Amino acid sequence: ATAEAAARPARLVREDAPPGEQRTDREIARQVGDAFHRLLEGWNLDADPSMELERQRQIQVAWLKPEIPQDLINPALERFDLLLYRFRSGRYWARFIALAGLDIAREVPVLLPPRESETGPVGYVSGFVDLIVRDPQSGGWTIVDYKTDHVEEESEIEERARSYAAQEAIYARAIREALDLEYSPATELWFIWPDRLWEDTAEP
Repeated sequence: ATAEAAARPARLVREDAPPGEQRTDREIARQVGDAFHRLLEGWNLDADPSMELERQRQIQVAWLKPEIPQDLINPALERFDLLLYRFRSGRYWARFIALAGLDIAREVPVLLPPRESETGPVGYVSGFVDLIVRDPQSGGWTIVDYKTDHVEEESEIEERARSYAAQEAIYARAIREALDLEYSPATELWFIWPDRLWEDTAEP
Protein backbone atom coordinates (compact mmCIF):
# COMPACT_ATOMS: atom_id res chain seq x y z
CA ALA A 1 0.00 0.00 0.00
CA THR A 2 1.15 3.54 -0.69
CA ALA A 3 1.47 6.39 1.76
CA GLU A 4 -1.27 8.22 -0.13
CA ALA A 5 -3.61 5.27 0.30
CA ALA A 6 -2.87 5.01 4.01
CA ALA A 7 -3.72 8.67 4.49
CA ARG A 8 -7.20 8.42 2.93
CA PRO A 9 -9.93 9.66 5.30
CA ALA A 10 -11.84 6.38 5.16
CA ARG A 11 -13.51 4.95 8.24
CA LEU A 12 -14.10 1.27 8.89
CA VAL A 13 -17.63 2.05 10.08
CA ARG A 14 -19.27 5.13 8.60
CA GLU A 15 -21.67 6.69 11.09
CA ASP A 16 -23.84 8.08 8.30
CA ALA A 17 -24.22 4.71 6.57
CA PRO A 18 -27.58 2.87 6.64
CA PRO A 19 -27.84 0.21 9.39
CA GLY A 20 -27.36 -2.69 6.98
CA GLU A 21 -24.23 -1.12 5.53
CA GLN A 22 -22.90 -0.39 9.02
CA ARG A 23 -23.29 -4.06 9.90
CA THR A 24 -21.39 -5.03 6.76
CA ASP A 25 -18.59 -2.59 7.58
CA ARG A 26 -18.36 -3.90 11.12
CA GLU A 27 -18.12 -7.46 9.84
CA ILE A 28 -15.29 -6.48 7.48
CA ALA A 29 -13.53 -4.68 10.33
CA ARG A 30 -13.86 -7.76 12.52
CA GLN A 31 -12.47 -10.09 9.85
CA VAL A 32 -9.59 -7.72 9.08
CA GLY A 33 -8.81 -7.49 12.80
CA ASP A 34 -8.85 -11.29 13.07
CA ALA A 35 -6.47 -11.56 10.11
CA PHE A 36 -4.07 -9.08 11.72
CA HIS A 37 -4.07 -11.03 14.98
CA ARG A 38 -3.46 -14.26 13.07
CA LEU A 39 -0.57 -12.61 11.22
CA LEU A 40 1.24 -11.64 14.43
CA GLU A 41 0.45 -14.96 16.09
CA GLY A 42 2.04 -16.92 13.25
CA TRP A 43 4.97 -14.55 12.69
CA ASN A 44 8.43 -16.15 12.63
CA LEU A 45 10.56 -13.76 14.66
CA ASP A 46 13.75 -15.39 13.41
CA ALA A 47 12.98 -14.59 9.76
CA ASP A 48 13.85 -11.48 7.78
CA PRO A 49 11.11 -9.02 8.87
CA SER A 50 10.25 -7.63 5.44
CA MET A 51 10.09 -11.07 3.86
CA GLU A 52 8.07 -12.42 6.77
CA LEU A 53 5.59 -9.56 6.45
CA GLU A 54 4.94 -10.44 2.83
CA ARG A 55 4.74 -14.16 3.61
CA GLN A 56 2.25 -13.60 6.40
CA ARG A 57 0.24 -11.19 4.26
CA GLN A 58 -0.18 -13.86 1.59
CA ILE A 59 -1.27 -16.39 4.22
CA GLN A 60 -3.86 -14.05 5.68
CA VAL A 61 -5.17 -12.90 2.31
CA ALA A 62 -5.77 -16.56 1.45
CA TRP A 63 -7.59 -16.95 4.77
CA LEU A 64 -9.65 -13.79 4.35
CA LYS A 65 -11.03 -14.44 0.88
CA PRO A 66 -13.35 -17.36 1.73
CA GLU A 67 -14.46 -15.61 4.94
CA ILE A 68 -15.92 -12.57 3.16
CA PRO A 69 -18.66 -12.27 0.51
CA GLN A 70 -17.26 -11.97 -3.01
CA ASP A 71 -18.40 -8.38 -3.51
CA LEU A 72 -16.65 -7.27 -0.31
CA ILE A 73 -13.28 -8.92 -0.87
CA ASN A 74 -11.60 -5.92 -2.52
CA PRO A 75 -12.59 -3.38 0.16
CA ALA A 76 -11.63 -5.86 2.88
CA LEU A 77 -8.20 -6.47 1.36
CA GLU A 78 -7.68 -2.74 0.94
CA ARG A 79 -8.43 -2.19 4.62
CA PHE A 80 -6.10 -5.02 5.56
CA ASP A 81 -3.27 -3.53 3.50
CA LEU A 82 -3.86 -0.08 5.01
CA LEU A 83 -3.63 -1.59 8.48
CA LEU A 84 -0.40 -3.39 7.57
CA TYR A 85 0.99 -0.13 6.18
CA ARG A 86 0.23 1.63 9.47
CA PHE A 87 1.88 -1.23 11.36
CA ARG A 88 4.97 -1.23 9.13
CA SER A 89 5.46 2.54 9.29
CA GLY A 90 4.64 3.04 12.97
CA ARG A 91 6.28 2.41 16.33
CA TYR A 92 5.05 -1.15 16.71
CA TRP A 93 7.05 -2.58 13.83
CA ALA A 94 10.35 -2.10 15.69
CA ARG A 95 8.83 -3.13 19.02
CA PHE A 96 7.44 -6.34 17.58
CA ILE A 97 10.65 -7.25 15.74
CA ALA A 98 12.59 -6.65 18.96
CA LEU A 99 10.67 -9.51 20.61
CA ALA A 100 13.05 -11.97 18.93
CA GLY A 101 15.05 -13.77 21.61
CA LEU A 102 12.88 -12.61 24.51
CA ASP A 103 10.70 -14.76 26.75
CA ILE A 104 7.26 -14.43 25.18
CA ALA A 105 4.04 -16.34 24.72
CA ARG A 106 1.38 -15.62 22.11
CA GLU A 107 -2.38 -16.25 22.17
CA VAL A 108 -2.33 -17.41 25.79
CA PRO A 109 -5.68 -18.96 26.79
CA VAL A 110 -7.39 -17.46 29.84
CA LEU A 111 -9.95 -19.36 31.90
CA LEU A 112 -10.93 -18.03 35.31
CA PRO A 113 -13.73 -18.58 37.80
CA PRO A 114 -15.50 -15.34 38.77
CA ARG A 115 -14.47 -13.59 41.97
CA GLU A 116 -16.61 -14.21 45.04
CA SER A 117 -18.04 -10.70 44.71
CA GLU A 118 -19.15 -11.36 41.13
CA THR A 119 -22.66 -12.72 40.68
CA GLY A 120 -24.67 -13.90 37.70
CA PRO A 121 -25.17 -16.95 35.51
CA VAL A 122 -21.61 -17.00 34.12
CA GLY A 123 -19.53 -19.73 35.78
CA TYR A 124 -16.20 -18.63 34.37
CA VAL A 125 -14.56 -16.01 32.16
CA SER A 126 -12.43 -16.93 29.19
CA GLY A 127 -10.43 -15.38 26.38
CA PHE A 128 -6.99 -15.17 24.82
CA VAL A 129 -4.12 -12.84 25.69
CA ASP A 130 -2.45 -11.70 22.46
CA LEU A 131 1.05 -11.54 23.91
CA ILE A 132 2.92 -11.68 27.20
CA VAL A 133 6.57 -10.65 27.28
CA ARG A 134 9.18 -10.69 30.01
CA ASP A 135 11.50 -7.73 30.44
CA PRO A 136 15.08 -9.05 30.23
CA GLN A 137 16.33 -6.49 32.79
CA SER A 138 13.61 -6.37 35.45
CA GLY A 139 12.16 -9.83 34.85
CA GLY A 140 8.67 -8.36 35.01
CA TRP A 141 5.89 -9.55 32.72
CA THR A 142 3.79 -7.29 30.50
CA ILE A 143 0.52 -8.15 28.79
CA VAL A 144 0.12 -6.78 25.26
CA ASP A 145 -3.25 -6.53 23.55
CA TYR A 146 -3.38 -5.62 19.86
CA LYS A 147 -6.19 -3.23 18.96
CA THR A 148 -7.14 -2.60 15.35
CA ASP A 149 -9.91 -0.08 16.11
CA HIS A 150 -10.11 2.62 13.47
CA VAL A 151 -9.74 5.59 15.80
CA GLU A 152 -7.77 8.79 15.37
CA GLU A 153 -8.69 11.38 18.02
CA GLU A 154 -7.24 11.16 21.51
CA SER A 155 -10.74 11.24 22.99
CA GLU A 156 -11.73 8.23 20.87
CA ILE A 157 -8.63 6.31 21.91
CA GLU A 158 -9.22 7.08 25.57
CA GLU A 159 -12.86 5.98 25.31
CA ARG A 160 -11.89 2.68 23.69
CA ALA A 161 -9.09 2.10 26.19
CA ARG A 162 -11.46 2.58 29.11
CA SER A 163 -13.96 0.21 27.52
CA TYR A 164 -11.25 -2.47 27.51
CA ALA A 165 -10.24 -1.88 31.15
CA ALA A 166 -12.32 -4.71 32.61
CA GLN A 167 -10.98 -7.15 30.01
CA GLU A 168 -7.39 -6.15 30.73
CA ALA A 169 -7.96 -6.56 34.47
CA ILE A 170 -9.16 -10.13 33.86
CA TYR A 171 -6.08 -10.87 31.76
CA ALA A 172 -3.77 -9.42 34.43
CA ARG A 173 -5.46 -11.48 37.13
CA ALA A 174 -5.21 -14.64 35.02
CA ILE A 175 -1.51 -14.22 34.24
CA ARG A 176 -0.72 -13.29 37.84
CA GLU A 177 -2.38 -16.49 39.08
CA ALA A 178 -1.01 -18.70 36.30
CA LEU A 179 2.58 -17.58 36.87
CA ASP A 180 2.19 -17.26 40.66
CA LEU A 181 3.38 -13.67 40.57
CA GLU A 182 3.48 -11.34 43.52
CA TYR A 183 2.26 -8.48 41.35
CA SER A 184 -0.28 -7.86 38.60
CA PRO A 185 1.52 -7.54 35.25
CA ALA A 186 1.57 -4.25 33.40
CA THR A 187 -0.79 -4.05 30.44
CA GLU A 188 -0.31 -2.36 27.08
CA LEU A 189 -2.90 -1.67 24.42
CA TRP A 190 -1.25 -1.36 21.01
CA PHE A 191 -3.63 0.76 18.97
CA ILE A 192 -2.23 -0.03 15.53
CA TRP A 193 -4.19 2.39 13.35
CA PRO A 194 -3.37 5.63 15.21
CA ASP A 195 0.04 4.27 16.33
CA ARG A 196 -0.86 5.02 19.95
CA LEU A 197 0.29 3.16 23.05
CA TRP A 198 -1.99 2.96 26.07
CA GLU A 199 -0.41 1.41 29.12
CA ASP A 200 -1.02 0.65 32.78
CA THR A 201 1.93 -0.11 35.04
CA ALA A 202 2.27 -3.25 37.13
CA GLU A 203 0.50 -3.20 40.48
CA PRO A 204 1.30 -5.05 43.73
